[in-house]
Amino acid sequence: QAAMLSYSREDERQADQVGMSYLTGAGFNPQGMAGAFAVLGRRQWLMGGAAPTYLSTHPDLSERVKDMGVRAGRLPAALQEKKDDNRRFLRVQALVRARYSDPQEARQSFAKQMNGPNKCLALMGMGVLASRQNRINEAAESFDQALACAPGDALIVREAGRHHYVKGNKNRGESLLRQAVSMNRSDVMAQYYYARILGDTGKTGEAVEITRQLLQKIPEDAELHEILARLYGSQNKLFLANLHMAYTGLYENNEKKLRQFMDKAKALAASPSDQILLGRLEKIYKERKQFWK
Repeated sequence: QAAMLSYSREDERQADQVGMSYLTGAGFNPQGMAGAFAVLGRRQWLMGGAAPTYLSTHPDLSERVKDMGVRAGRLPAALQEKKDDNRRFLRVQALVRARYSDPQEARQSFAKQMNGPNKCLALMGMGVLASRQNRINEAAESFDQALACAPGDALIVREAGRHHYVKGNKNRGESLLRQAVSMNRSDVMAQYYYARILGDTGKTGEAVEITRQLLQKIPEDAELHEILARLYGSQNKLFLANLHMAYTGLYENNEKKLRQFMDKAKALAASPSDQILLGRLEKIYKERKQFWK
């Protein structure tokens, strides 16, 4: 058994090597990998009870830290001296913390950041957290402060627009979401909420176009198909409305709903292009339904 474990330890060493190649290939400082193992080593020491190396499926952590340090030292100086850039991580972290973590812990974390370099993100986080807890006025105030702090930050503009739209201030929401879309054309979430608010305020044609573009990027999103179906319904394009409701059933794995709206779409199909669209739906349905049984 000990002999077999040596193979798994060698596999882990190889995985470390490949992992460092991916890390440097993605533009990160290679020293971070050794640092991560050092953190694991400290936690293992605090927990106690580590198995002897010869009984472990993984190499000893101190050995891995040393090995990663040696590997990093062999890399070009430009890679070793590369500055860490965790700005994108901090933005994702702020959103996840505000939306999903314990509210009290999130509030404390954001409060600690108010006098630091991440103050603008912390203000946004406070706004998202207050909106999540339905403290509407407090959320609006936090977003106003965040916008004043970083008026050119597309993420903050988007989250402020999302809050105002969801909480019923559609004029303010539309203005901010339009701004967010113009600032970052690749922001799918900003486009999604902007399309929704356009549809709600009667700007159906523009809403349809944006939603169709979004479906080209995420074609299996059931909610987007339902939004598009309702937009087409408001335009009295009943074939397309029923077709996309059928797609909603397809991507919800709801066969009854799919067949109900697909039958309605078949009855409304009036042109060769309608038949082509139906054929695409039926082909996807045929491919997927075998997994539903």
